[in-house]
Amino acid sequence: MVRYMVLKNANKKAIILVLFILFCCKGLYSQNEVLWRPDSKLKWSDFLGRPDSSTEFGALSYTVMDLKAHSDGLDKMTYTVTAIFDNNQSWVRLRSEVGLQHEQGHFNITEIYTRKFRAALAAYKLKTSTFESDINRLFNKIDKERKQMQHKYDHETDFSRNVVMQNFWTKKIDRELKDLSEWAYIP
Repeated sequence: MVRYMVLKNANKKAIILVLFILFCCKGLYSQNEVLWRPDSKLKWSDFLGRPDSSTEFGALSYTVMDLKAHSDGLDKMTYTVTAIFDNNQSWVRLRSEVGLQHEQGHFNITEIYTRKFRAALAAYKLKTSTFESDINRLFNKIDKERKQMQHKYDHETDFSRNVVMQNFWTKKIDRELKDLSEWAYIP
């Protein structure tokens, strides 16, 4: 799940465009959301949602990339992009150390693509006439890559059941976070 908000100020009149992709969100930030931080790891107590009885999964992490961007209508853009874990949409049925490591991996993958999106925004040359569509296109491209990595992660680790591959992926994800450390954001 991803969500983002684009704010554009043209002719001193603010236009707010809120796009929620895949699912509707209940609020922009709430007490039931965890912002990704390098010094904080998920705990099973963070998973507050009701388990889905129609699936065999032991847990589900509901993570989002959240964008707030604003153009002054001239030549300046400001933005904030954060990786968020939604406690109420995330759930657990089977608790294990490797399972929690796997769910943290999903949150960390969202942070990887949040950093890639920050880098792409920093390189973006503002065009006020196409600002919204440009940001949407950029966001959709990076989010597609994020979804592909999430799927590959689940497939190769067999949803954490392949412990050797789970450990391989944990190291791979940690390396990518380190490689993108210049794009880390600590609110």
